[in-house]
Amino acid sequence: MHRLYVQEYRDKNIPEIDIGKSWLYRDIFNTEFNLAFHQHDVDTCNDCDRYHLLIKEATSEDDIAKVKERQKCNLTEASLRKLCTLNYTTYDSSTKKGSRDMWDETKGGRGGNEMASGILKWAMQELPESDIEEITKWSDNCTGQDRNVMMIACYLWILHTFE
Repeated sequence: MHRLYVQEYRDKNIPEIDIGKSWLYRDIFNTEFNLAFHQHDVDTCNDCDRYHLLIKEATSEDDIAKVKERQKCNLTEASLRKLCTLNYTTYDSSTKKGSRDMWDETKGGRGGNEMASGILKWAMQELPESDIEEITKWSDNCTGQDRNVMMIACYLWILHTFE
């Protein structure tokens, strides 16, 4: 990123003396913007690992070419089908009934809004026709998902609506 920054300023004919050095650029991003620089982790699927081993174990150039061609097809297919799905599961211990909301990453994330939507959907379906007087919520204490203002507002709304 620093190289792009330097190139942009050079393109604008800014004198070299006025262009921030790499250490200053990093310091500003780390302290003022709370951003960090690091190498991305490499995460490969089982198919990619298998192809990598097949290439290592291949005995001829022809075998290597065949495996690489299959690997290339797999990578194209994988990039077209890789999509994260998320879910929010609710279990009613009194009725022994569970419910789950599922969505993919194009519809929402895994933050407080999505979690509040999940509990609200459950409440709207189950509470109007039930005689439930007490609700106990167990969670993993994840601040981003369960311990936030959206969830508290959702609980308050449920309590107010279904008194």
